[in-house]
Amino acid sequence: MKRIVEIMQSDMNVLNSQISPQQLVIKVRKGSQREFPQPRDYAYTTIIDDDIIVVFAPKMLRATPDRIQAIMRHEMSHALHMFQNNHDHSEQQTDDLAEQIWGDRIYYDDEDLQTLEYGKYPRPSYLHQ
Repeated sequence: MKRIVEIMQSDMNVLNSQISPQQLVIKVRKGSQREFPQPRDYAYTTIIDDDIIVVFAPKMLRATPDRIQAIMRHEMSHALHMFQNNHDHSEQQTDDLAEQIWGDRIYYDDEDLQTLEYGKYPRPSYLHQ
């Protein structure tokens, strides 16, 4: 989990510098295996009470750094949408927001998972939109 938090921390600093003086706080927790039944299920973002939480799958601990960073940037962008009370946003809008914040394109690899390395772009239309 330490590696995931370290990857997220520098990206959170970038995100918060762009929305200053506001500050987005995201809680992060490792979920259980049963919360992620599908092969593509690596993380999700939710709001509980007033807390925005990114929950990641145990398999994220074995993911490559570029996959972790791309997935977490995607989830942090969902969190920013929620923080700004934009609860009606698409997955592609979330990828677009991540690209705008961090300046890196979100690609989709051969497993249809987000990556910062070269892959399919934009988000394949056959995936949940």
